[in-house]
Amino acid sequence: MRRSVNLLLLLFFICQVVFAVFSYALVDPNLVISSHPIYWQFQNWMWQTFFHNSVLLTQTYLLIVTIWFVIFLWIITLLRREKISDLVFKPEMIVGYLLLIFPMLLAYNALSHDVFNYIFNAKMVMVYHVDPHQAVALDYAADDWTRFMHNTHTPAPYGYGWTIVSVLPFLLGGGKFMTTWLAFRLISLLSLSGLLWVLQLLAKSWLHQPLKLWQLSLVFLNPLLIIEVLGNSHNDLWMMVPAAGAMWCLTQINNFNKASLKWLLLAVMAFFLSVSIKYATLVLLPLLLLIMMEKVVMLNLRHKIRFGLFNLIPEKAQQYVINWVDEKLIKYLPLFASMFMFLPLLTLRSQQFHPWYLIWPLIWLPLIKTAWWRQLLLVFSISSLWRYAPWLLQGGYEGEVLFYQKLITWLPAGLYLFYLLGKRSKSQKNHPQKVLPLLKAMES
Repeated sequence: MRRSVNLLLLLFFICQVVFAVFSYALVDPNLVISSHPIYWQFQNWMWQTFFHNSVLLTQTYLLIVTIWFVIFLWIITLLRREKISDLVFKPEMIVGYLLLIFPMLLAYNALSHDVFNYIFNAKMVMVYHVDPHQAVALDYAADDWTRFMHNTHTPAPYGYGWTIVSVLPFLLGGGKFMTTWLAFRLISLLSLSGLLWVLQLLAKSWLHQPLKLWQLSLVFLNPLLIIEVLGNSHNDLWMMVPAAGAMWCLTQINNFNKASLKWLLLAVMAFFLSVSIKYATLVLLPLLLLIMMEKVVMLNLRHKIRFGLFNLIPEKAQQYVINWVDEKLIKYLPLFASMFMFLPLLTLRSQQFHPWYLIWPLIWLPLIKTAWWRQLLLVFSISSLWRYAPWLLQGGYEGEVLFYQKLITWLPAGLYLFYLLGKRSKSQKNHPQKVLPLLKAMES
């Protein structure tokens, strides 16, 4: 069994190597990464073979990501099998994981130019001493770095928190383009480390057990997350990690004392940091308030504090509330958080939706016990990667590219939901005497 997993991990590694090499087919012609003869010969071959042949480019991309995703699902399936399903993450596995994903650190950000905007916004702060939220890159059109940027006509769309964070890799890169570009990839790796840390904390608080390897693999081996975070260097984990950290901080409140006040302040600071990077996590505010309300109620019931309406609650009702909250509400918080973070993906601003936005609901997968939602997000993972196909084929967003992108993203998910409904309907016809409670049905 473990030998089969190791073989699949080797194939997983090879897929990343192939994707990393393929990514250089989409290097902007205005960007010269290196003038070394060997590299320059390779780059020109990639342009001639793929860049100027959109059909071959698209077919090759679809073939690579589809095979990669099949291998990913195969690994998850084997890890869930009985003999190794209880394997948990150990710190020494970090080295193996870093070696596994190393090829993507060397890949080009083929599917997005956003990292170039991150870099130039930091340069605007450190070199030109202007606010990138007020000025635009076109104000400095003579700068060579604007040649391969997109969206040079708009100010920074992110919060000031991300602008501050982006200054760090710019400083690490010494203001040089290549070293700064590599530094942004390193901080993307750092954001992955932060996600692993906060998920382990939440698992201990919410599930009362460490996460198993198959659960963590749902996120950390997911090709969409690896491509968007490491390959394309998107900043979404820098928004999601502090938001998840804020939820964990609130769960640490267990008394009415100064220590609990400290956790409350840390939660507020972490949530403020998240929102200052991107505003999307504002949708989690109702959940954070719900956790706070739950803490107030539970602390009053457990510590027998009597005031106001709490005087009217019978002892049996108090115990029922405590048991229900412990067994149900906390259990479904990851599901609620994931669903709440899916809501912004439905907006016009997200264009229903950019593939990297799926990271927002995706990070909760290791904590979610509801099978149908977990499976639906995996369907969206592959359909979101396929979504790039019309853009690659057309070479831009002209014509009906956006329509076909939405169709490719949503059609597989819709078909999967119809399949689930049909399966449930058939099950109810075969067993009409069985009426499952809502929460139990959600987990089937």
